[in-house]
Amino acid sequence: MRAPASRAWPGPTGSRSRRSTAGGSDTTTLAYDYESRITRITYPDQSTNTFSYNGQGTRVSKVDSTGTRTYLRDGAYVTDPVLTDGAATYTPWISERRSSVTKFYHPDRLGTTERLTDTNQSTTDTRQYDAFGLLTSSSGSTPTPFGFAGAWGYQEDPDSGLKLLGHRYCDPSTGRFLTRDPVKDGRNWYGYCAGNPASRLDPDGRRWWWWPWQGDVNNWFNEPVLVIGEPAWGSGQIAMYLQPGWRDPVGFDADDVGVPTPDGRYRWYHLEIHFPYSSSADVIVNSDGISRVQNPHTGRLVPREEGSAEYERLERIRKGIKDPPKPSPRSSPPIERIPPAGSHYGSGGSLIWH
Repeated sequence: MRAPASRAWPGPTGSRSRRSTAGGSDTTTLAYDYESRITRITYPDQSTNTFSYNGQGTRVSKVDSTGTRTYLRDGAYVTDPVLTDGAATYTPWISERRSSVTKFYHPDRLGTTERLTDTNQSTTDTRQYDAFGLLTSSSGSTPTPFGFAGAWGYQEDPDSGLKLLGHRYCDPSTGRFLTRDPVKDGRNWYGYCAGNPASRLDPDGRRWWWWPWQGDVNNWFNEPVLVIGEPAWGSGQIAMYLQPGWRDPVGFDADDVGVPTPDGRYRWYHLEIHFPYSSSADVIVNSDGISRVQNPHTGRLVPREEGSAEYERLERIRKGIKDPPKPSPRSSPPIERIPPAGSHYGSGGSLIWH
């Protein structure tokens, strides 16, 4: 970042047109087009960055101190993943290749690239950010643009220190967007993720949403099933029984599911989320007590092996619950589920359209 931002002046349509150091002697000027997209940045030493966009507002090229970058995406929209920029070839969410050298991403739960490793599994680069994406420490020299929330398409510009989030640029030193929300939602049109960056994302710069990769459980079995997970971000695990016909509460992130068996024991499954996807992994426990993931591209169920440390931990939690629900007779009828018109439920509980 050439100059840390401490003061700003409004530009056209509510954008920030200048950034200055505390003393005011070094001023960086930003120019915008009629759609409030940054087209040029001029630094105190008169060096410049220039940017161009397609008709959907997606950045297609950039010229900065590292050279010219022309972006090829898997699509034309702002959230479509970058495949190459002329300097590197990207396998989205997995790796990048520069000058015949491949580096692999190791993201945290937010999708931030904390480490890069080479083909020998040795760490070559590390990065640490604060909650708003300001770089606090780093090692290595790989110039990957996909750092903070990089798995969701956030791009970092090395000269300005700004981050491109789809349609808008964000300044991590202030935790604010440079241009106002085009739909003018709420009272603060410049705020990033409503001031809650630790549990929200905004890939297109127009709408934030909660972390999407939570696990949800629907109980279609005729017995209560036991679900263990976190009721909210940052909280510890709790256990809850889902009665027949219930699903877990909104915001609950299921980690493990226990299904009772006829002999009074439990089959345990761990819900493993595939990263990254923008929908939840929905676990269905069908009328036969068989567990499956309804949308398998988002995750899978991994059986907990009986006798393993994790299996025993889950059993201790189950046995420590006071007044657990009593199992009903096995002759109880399954829950009646009425399928949508033109469809029926298969033997495994899947919805089949005619």
